Amino acid sequence: MFLRALRAEHRRSEYLSTLKQELLATQHHRTEHFRLVSNIIWRVAEGRYQVVLAPDSPLRELVLREAHEAPAAGHTGRDKTLDRVRRRFWWPRMDLDVAEWVKTCVTCQQTQPRQGYPAGLLQPHSVPSRLWEVVSIDFVTGLPTTERGVNAFATFTCKLSKMVHVVPMAYNDSSAEVVTRMFMDAVWRLHGAPMKIVCDRDPRFRDALTQEFMRLMGVKVASTTPYHPQSDGQAERSNHTVERMLRCYVAENQEDWDLWVAPVEYAINDSKSAVTGFSPFELVYGHAPATQLDLFMDAALEGGAKRRKGGRTAADKQGTAHQLAKQFAQQLQAARDEVCNWLSSV
Repeated sequence: MFLRALRAEHRRSEYLSTLKQELLATQHHRTEHFRLVSNIIWRVAEGRYQVVLAPDSPLRELVLREAHEAPAAGHTGRDKTLDRVRRRFWWPRMDLDVAEWVKTCVTCQQTQPRQGYPAGLLQPHSVPSRLWEVVSIDFVTGLPTTERGVNAFATFTCKLSKMVHVVPMAYNDSSAEVVTRMFMDAVWRLHGAPMKIVCDRDPRFRDALTQEFMRLMGVKVASTTPYHPQSDGQAERSNHTVERMLRCYVAENQEDWDLWVAPVEYAINDSKSAVTGFSPFELVYGHAPATQLDLFMDAALEGGAKRRKGGRTAADKQGTAHQLAKQFAQQLQAARDEVCNWLSSV
């Protein structure tokens, strides 16, 4: 269906027809970054192939909806939505269209509160040097009880890549053993044992069973600073992001929120960080996950093999991403040290 609509657009659009003629002539300066593959026009940018749409294309709405409103997109903001589109598509003034789409999104207006900043100085933890070396764990409680009997969720966040895993739970019935098994399923079996866990002062992490398990694994459990619960800022941000995204999709009675946890987690981990330039998924696994938008692209190339030719391999991207993550960690730690030195001198 998408391919049929795209081909029809290439036949009808004056903009695309003119661009195609210039490509076939191979003389026009405007065609430097464009290619004609399978009779579809592509744009090449930084080794990435983007499907070209007309500036008035009705397919823009389909792409924007998938990039912003789909459960796997999470109603993210302008920049992250634009990145999700830019990975796969291009059309003139695309950035303005994305900005307007996000700005006028009714769901975002109804569910996303204004961001505030906590008062007072916080006491952040040191920056890890490798992925999943330090994990933040926190709980969001008091949610509506679902048909599956859960009324809370735990977040497990890598302090370096910002990747998050979200696990629904029945908070009041969760013993230390249950929390430990949640940690094993969400983190340990996927990423190995961290060197340190940062958590709020939940009694489950003062329980002897959990402490013994962590001791056997050689993991240090660090609670947040007394009277400064926001000092574990990463866990706080993960919680707020999950809650905000869930509000965009839950039913009116909010008793189905746990059914949306998986796509929300996916959306968070597929969103590019403004600091590292990579999504958590790319930093951890070395490549971006496929989405419905990628299926559109593959349809445009009837398999998409040529689209990926010439781009960076997953191994290349993983090496670059890990290097950038390490560099980012060093820069962030240096900045924090500078602030601490300044505070101690005043």
